[in-house]
Amino acid sequence: MEYNLRRAPQYIWRKMWDYSPAYNILLKIYGYKNRNIQFNPLETFYINPSVLESTVGPISPAAPHKYHIEEINRPFGMSNSIGSILDGDWDVENGDLTDLLTFRAFDNRFRNNQEWQETTYYKKHLKCITNGYQSLGCRSRSELDDKFDYYEELYSKIKNNGVLSQEMLREHPLEGINIALDRNGTPLYIGHGRHRLIISKIIGIDKVPVKILIRHKDLLIPSHGLVEM
Repeated sequence: MEYNLRRAPQYIWRKMWDYSPAYNILLKIYGYKNRNIQFNPLETFYINPSVLESTVGPISPAAPHKYHIEEINRPFGMSNSIGSILDGDWDVENGDLTDLLTFRAFDNRFRNNQEWQETTYYKKHLKCITNGYQSLGCRSRSELDDKFDYYEELYSKIKNNGVLSQEMLREHPLEGINIALDRNGTPLYIGHGRHRLIISKIIGIDKVPVKILIRHKDLLIPSHGLVEM
């Protein structure tokens, strides 16, 4: 009886979460399948992007049909892990955000005024398109050029207005900048919002909105630089 009473608050909270609109959104509209959600992954926090330095898993080239030319090799499946508190060593092997070709290209463009067409990033995307694949959501060189024109506009918007939350943009709540927290409370970049994150780091924005999707079981200390909003 004592054991059950101890677990009662957790049980009640879980049942409230199971029937909450947020959980319904996750499962029914966006198709996420984790039925053991342990905290609310839709809560928005703000973080200084300068402390977000690593990816949750190493970085490697992606298959030519993928949206990005590089991918983060996450040690867990996203759809069944969102909102989970995970044990193990998933937070040990990380990548460096500055190693992304995306970061190097944006850095060279906005700090060194290099033309997009001269960057390895642009050339690799163009090669995928030339070989018959869709890359960055583009099927032609003209579409690719339009995409990079959009990045110019995005840079100006972030420089003037900062990075807006998904709620403010009225967009998919889990397609902004998503992070995990390792056992020491260090934020690790998971995915989505890649270009916004990189631009905010290059400009030196003070804060960006993030969603915490995964936490390590051994996390005991406050997270680095996170502010709840």
